[in-house]
Amino acid sequence: MRGPKLTGNAFANILVILAIAFIPLMYGGLLSSAYQSPIEHLDHLRAAVVNEDQPATANLISGQRQTLDVGEMLVDTLTDPAPGQDVGFTWEELGRADAEAQLADGTLAAILYVPRSLSADVIQIGTSAAPNARPAQLELVTDDGVNYLTGTMARTVATALEDEIRATASKTYVDAILGSFGTIRQGMVSAADGADQLNTGADQLDRGLGELNSKIPSLSDGASQLSSGAEQLAGGANSLNSGLDAYTAGVDQAAAGANTLRGKTGQLQSGIEQLRAGSAQVAAGNKKLDDGFHQISDPVSELAPLPDELLKLVQDTAANLDELSAQCQQDYPGSDLCLFLEDLQSHQGEITAKAGEIADQANEAIGAVGQLQGSLDQLADGSAQLESGLTTLQTQVGSTSDGAANQTLIGGINALSSGLDQLSANSEQLRAGGGQLSDGSRQLAAGTSELNSQVPTLAAGVGQLDEGAGRLHDGTEQLAGALAEGSDQVPDYNHQDQDSIASTVSQLVGVEPIRANPVANNGAGFSPMFLSLALWVGAIAIFLVLPALDRGVRPGEHWALQAIRPGSTAALMAMIQAVIAVVLTNFSVQMEAKDLAGFVLVAVLASLTFAVINQACIAVLAYRGRFVSIVLLVLQITSMGATFPVETMPAFFQWIHPWLPMTYTQLSFRALIAGAGVPNIVWHTVGVLLLWWVVAVLVILWAAHHRYQKRPLPYDQALLPDNYPLDEDASPEELARRRDLKTEVFADWRAARHAVEGRFIMDRQRRGATTAVLEPSAPDEPNSDPEAPAADEGDSPTPTDQG
Repeated sequence: MRGPKLTGNAFANILVILAIAFIPLMYGGLLSSAYQSPIEHLDHLRAAVVNEDQPATANLISGQRQTLDVGEMLVDTLTDPAPGQDVGFTWEELGRADAEAQLADGTLAAILYVPRSLSADVIQIGTSAAPNARPAQLELVTDDGVNYLTGTMARTVATALEDEIRATASKTYVDAILGSFGTIRQGMVSAADGADQLNTGADQLDRGLGELNSKIPSLSDGASQLSSGAEQLAGGANSLNSGLDAYTAGVDQAAAGANTLRGKTGQLQSGIEQLRAGSAQVAAGNKKLDDGFHQISDPVSELAPLPDELLKLVQDTAANLDELSAQCQQDYPGSDLCLFLEDLQSHQGEITAKAGEIADQANEAIGAVGQLQGSLDQLADGSAQLESGLTTLQTQVGSTSDGAANQTLIGGINALSSGLDQLSANSEQLRAGGGQLSDGSRQLAAGTSELNSQVPTLAAGVGQLDEGAGRLHDGTEQLAGALAEGSDQVPDYNHQDQDSIASTVSQLVGVEPIRANPVANNGAGFSPMFLSLALWVGAIAIFLVLPALDRGVRPGEHWALQAIRPGSTAALMAMIQAVIAVVLTNFSVQMEAKDLAGFVLVAVLASLTFAVINQACIAVLAYRGRFVSIVLLVLQITSMGATFPVETMPAFFQWIHPWLPMTYTQLSFRALIAGAGVPNIVWHTVGVLLLWWVVAVLVILWAAHHRYQKRPLPYDQALLPDNYPLDEDASPEELARRRDLKTEVFADWRAARHAVEGRFIMDRQRRGATTAVLEPSAPDEPNSDPEAPAADEGDSPTPTDQG
């Protein structure tokens, strides 16, 4: 008995052996190549960012007003990344409708939705409402109905996006704000203290100026009275000076004519009386003038320290204002508060200069009033002494008229003469004093007149200063209140609060992966690929036990039946495989397919298609066709994109992806499990499977026809089932059974032929035909002898030989 042979050709045998040896390498190598680095090629996947964010404007706790547009910043980062920056997919900005349509048909791998409140949520952490800030959520949507593993890969992209957003935007920004909280608060506390001091000084200035302003009317009235009294004093002093001239002249005459006094005692007494009366009037006027001026000089003397105090207060206020403005420029440059302080500072020089000018004028006026009061006091004292002396003189002169002794009169005259001599000697001093009094009274009148004319200017300046001090007081009070309020608004976070806010900030923006049309579990996610693979392997298994073509055709049968009979059996087995695989897997794995009936129908069609493809391979190439089937299986596993998206694979697999049937079966299975997927994918898959089925059937029929003709394909024992041994390997009993079977088959064939020919003759006879029908003898049939030896391998047997 001979051993089995692969073919009759040594070179063909070598090729077969090499092909078998390379099957594991091909299987492992192609799969490893396809899945070599899909994560590194995520940028081959298109993704869309739908930006619905609106810019947000808020007042930060630092006092600045800021506008933030995080959505636009994110779009710029994703669509135009910096060199070397990893943003995962290749991003483009699209509208919601366009993005969702492209995600559904598989053009896009994912959609990133940026919510409207993103910027508002981010900027809130920099305001006083930071404790209420909550992390913003972005949604990264993938479609399980298109590719399950894309959703898993999207988690990696989501993590990268979160890191990018947190690292480059929110965390750095808010950490800087939190770090400046202490400095801001300390600066505002210092500013508030300075504002309180400024407010206190301004309040004192306002009260002092109010008091000064309230006394200005009294000063004006007193100055008017002083001016009027000074004019009266000047007039009285002139009259007094004239009287003194006359008086001294009379004294001189009295001294010169003392010897004639005796005869003119009456006249002397009358003159002295007039002189005493005049001096009494002068003394009374001086007294009245002195008392009236005291009403002016006393309040004025009380105001003497007030101008200097007012000037010092204004200067202290200016110094505090300068210090406060410098502190504000250091802590809050460009703020409204600093601008207000700069405006006050620009007018402070004018206020200080005006206050100094008023203080100088007030001090000068107060000094002049004091000097004038001293002169009036001296004048009043001199007038009183003069009146007293004249009264004494009148008394002494009067005593001579009472009829006293002559000696007494002479003694009195002598005494009078002596006194007149003294009076005459002192009359020069009296005239000089009168002149000085007259000159002083004129100067006093002029000074009081000038003082009276300057009082309205002083009153106006004090009024302006009082108004400015009032505004300064109001402004500093407002400033102190605002700073105190601002200091209260600035949060003073303890370590626990800082840790809490920092934790919120570190997760300020989260990217949540969302699976559209989600499947129940991982098994449901990967089952489209596994079931497609299983149905193909099932088709291979079918033709391990069934021949691709029958080895012979019974008499009277069409040649196509040698393909139809095994094909029908294979189709029945393929349908049973598909139903069992889908139904049991759905319940055992808990896939929860949304359309189980459609799932079963598509699986049945796929199984039928895979069966005829395998039948075609074996019908044409015999057992070599199984190698082709395995190659097709490996190529489809690597290129159908059921695990990693096909865009992440090498270009060769992307090129063959749309031409192979499993590409479409896995998409249909996925859509029927998830309830949605690529639009119209089921009908598209049906069309592709029917096209492959038609092509495979045509190939099978072509192979069957060639094996039936006189020029058939090379004889191949692989056309037999695998459990059908070769003749040289069969036992004697098996060979005898086969000969008996052949004899029976040929007997049946001859009987059928005789029956057909008999009916043919009867039809001819009914039609009047006379054509004789020759009946060939059985021994003339080729290879009709059951004992005839089988054809050698490599020969071209007839269809009956193959039976």
